[in-house]
Amino acid sequence: MIPVTTQEYLKMVPQQAKRPLNSRLDKSKLAVNGFAPLPPWQDALNRYLEEIKYNGAN
Repeated sequence: MIPVTTQEYLKMVPQQAKRPLNSRLDKSKLAVNGFAPLPPWQDALNRYLEEIKYNGAN
């Protein structure tokens, strides 16, 4: 494998649709409109692991 930048990749691979180079979603508007941010995925993983550890001990 050879690392390439997004610009280099776009030159090599034909695109069917134009996309921004940095397409991460901005979530700031959700907070402004009253939506509470979701907890990080690590939180859900830790709760799950605690639950199976507790239930598995029975």
